Amino acid sequence: MNYIQVFEWCGLIAGLFYIYYQFHVSVKLWVANLVMSLFYVAINFHAHLYALTGLYVYYCLAAIYGLAMWKRQSKSTARELPISHMQRILHFNIWGVIAVLTLLISFIFTTLGEGNVVVVDAFTSSVSIVSLWLLSRKYVEQWLYWIVVDVVNTILYIYKGLYPTAALFAFYTIVAIYGYYHWLQLMKNTEK
Repeated sequence: MNYIQVFEWCGLIAGLFYIYYQFHVSVKLWVANLVMSLFYVAINFHAHLYALTGLYVYYCLAAIYGLAMWKRQSKSTARELPISHMQRILHFNIWGVIAVLTLLISFIFTTLGEGNVVVVDAFTSSVSIVSLWLLSRKYVEQWLYWIVVDVVNTILYIYKGLYPTAALFAFYTIVAIYGYYHWLQLMKNTEK
């Protein structure tokens, strides 16, 4: 077993903790995200998925930001940031940002002559950047964006031969579907 395979299994374990804590709306998700992301920086770099490598560097920084946001919000209001719906107009803005980011990342890595899945790599990275921001705001719709990312990443990692990571993203897809309905229920319960 080489070090990338060890990193994949470690990333998978940290990823399971991450999705567990995300499903249960626990602030610990940000710590698990940071640990997982450190492993996936190395894994994606080794697989020549440079946009995803950059994405996991972003995840490291976003984990720190998300932790601070969730902690700060609970201290300033004496309660946790509530789960909420995002405004419809935000969806249009988000897809515009995703399109621009995908084009920009694709252009950069195509110009550098990197990889044979540049557009897919750029797309999943762009959607993930936005999804993590939505998670930091506790928007229930973040799960819908994660479903898109997880399905596409499952296929991408199978194509790249990274089977434990593909299995993790397939599992993420299932959890994201349940997570969406679970968060809707939690949101309804807090509104009562």
